[in-house]
Amino acid sequence: MVHLYIYWRVAEADATAAEQAVVAWQRELCAAEPGLRAGLLRRADADRPGLVTLMECYRGASDLLAAELTEGAPLVTWLQGARHVERFVPVFTAS
Repeated sequence: MVHLYIYWRVAEADATAAEQAVVAWQRELCAAEPGLRAGLLRRADADRPGLVTLMECYRGASDLLAAELTEGAPLVTWLQGARHVERFVPVFTAS
Protein backbone atom coordinates (compact mmCIF):
# COMPACT_ATOMS: atom_id res chain seq x y z
CA MET A 1 0.00 0.00 0.00
CA VAL A 2 1.21 3.45 -0.88
CA HIS A 3 0.23 6.99 -0.08
CA LEU A 4 0.04 9.33 -3.02
CA TYR A 5 0.13 13.11 -3.12
CA ILE A 6 -0.68 14.48 -6.56
CA TYR A 7 -0.63 18.19 -7.19
CA TRP A 8 -1.52 20.16 -10.29
CA ARG A 9 -2.73 23.54 -11.40
CA VAL A 10 -6.09 24.62 -12.74
CA ALA A 11 -7.31 27.98 -14.03
CA GLU A 12 -8.89 29.91 -11.18
CA ALA A 13 -12.11 30.27 -13.18
CA ASP A 14 -12.34 26.45 -13.47
CA ALA A 15 -11.35 25.62 -9.89
CA THR A 16 -14.84 24.87 -8.56
CA ALA A 17 -15.71 22.55 -11.45
CA ALA A 18 -12.34 20.79 -11.16
CA GLU A 19 -12.72 20.37 -7.40
CA GLN A 20 -16.20 18.89 -7.85
CA ALA A 21 -14.87 16.46 -10.47
CA VAL A 22 -12.02 15.35 -8.20
CA VAL A 23 -14.32 14.79 -5.23
CA ALA A 24 -16.80 12.79 -7.34
CA TRP A 25 -13.95 10.66 -8.71
CA GLN A 26 -12.49 10.13 -5.24
CA ARG A 27 -15.86 8.99 -3.91
CA GLU A 28 -16.13 6.42 -6.72
CA LEU A 29 -12.61 5.18 -6.07
CA CYS A 30 -13.15 4.84 -2.32
CA ALA A 31 -16.39 2.92 -2.88
CA ALA A 32 -14.60 0.52 -5.23
CA GLU A 33 -11.40 0.06 -3.18
CA PRO A 34 -11.88 -0.93 0.47
CA GLY A 35 -9.40 0.79 2.75
CA LEU A 36 -8.64 3.68 0.39
CA ARG A 37 -8.89 7.11 1.97
CA ALA A 38 -8.89 10.18 -0.22
CA GLY A 39 -8.96 13.92 0.20
CA LEU A 40 -8.45 17.13 -1.71
CA LEU A 41 -6.48 20.20 -0.69
CA ARG A 42 -6.26 23.64 -2.25
CA ARG A 43 -3.13 25.74 -1.83
CA ALA A 44 -3.87 28.52 0.61
CA ASP A 45 -1.36 31.00 -0.81
CA ALA A 46 -1.57 31.87 -4.48
CA ASP A 47 1.84 31.51 -6.08
CA ARG A 48 0.69 32.21 -9.64
CA PRO A 49 -2.00 34.74 -10.54
CA GLY A 50 -4.98 33.17 -12.30
CA LEU A 51 -4.04 29.62 -11.28
CA VAL A 52 -5.00 27.46 -8.33
CA THR A 53 -2.96 24.49 -7.09
CA LEU A 54 -4.93 21.42 -6.04
CA MET A 55 -3.51 18.40 -4.24
CA GLU A 56 -5.16 15.00 -4.27
CA CYS A 57 -4.25 12.86 -1.25
CA TYR A 58 -4.66 9.09 -1.18
CA ARG A 59 -3.87 6.75 1.69
CA GLY A 60 -3.78 2.99 1.31
CA ALA A 61 -3.80 2.71 -2.47
CA SER A 62 -2.90 -0.63 -4.03
CA ASP A 63 -0.16 -0.62 -6.65
CA LEU A 64 -2.76 -1.21 -9.38
CA LEU A 65 -4.91 1.70 -8.22
CA ALA A 66 -1.83 3.89 -7.78
CA ALA A 67 -1.16 3.54 -11.51
CA GLU A 68 -4.74 4.65 -12.30
CA LEU A 69 -4.48 7.58 -9.88
CA THR A 70 -1.20 8.68 -11.39
CA GLU A 71 -2.79 8.82 -14.84
CA GLY A 72 -5.74 10.90 -13.61
CA ALA A 73 -7.68 10.55 -16.86
CA PRO A 74 -10.96 12.13 -15.62
CA LEU A 75 -9.13 15.34 -14.74
CA VAL A 76 -7.30 16.19 -17.96
CA THR A 77 -9.99 18.70 -18.95
CA TRP A 78 -8.78 21.13 -16.28
CA LEU A 79 -5.01 20.60 -16.23
CA GLN A 80 -2.80 23.65 -16.64
CA GLY A 81 0.53 21.84 -16.91
CA ALA A 82 1.59 18.46 -15.56
CA ARG A 83 0.28 16.48 -12.60
CA HIS A 84 3.11 15.94 -10.13
CA VAL A 85 3.00 12.63 -8.26
CA GLU A 86 4.75 11.93 -4.96
CA ARG A 87 4.68 8.34 -3.65
CA PHE A 88 5.27 7.48 0.00
CA VAL A 89 5.14 4.25 1.99
CA PRO A 90 4.14 4.23 5.67
CA VAL A 91 6.87 3.94 8.28
CA PHE A 92 4.79 4.62 11.40
CA THR A 93 1.16 5.54 12.04
CA ALA A 94 -0.07 6.63 15.45
CA SER A 95 -3.54 5.52 16.48
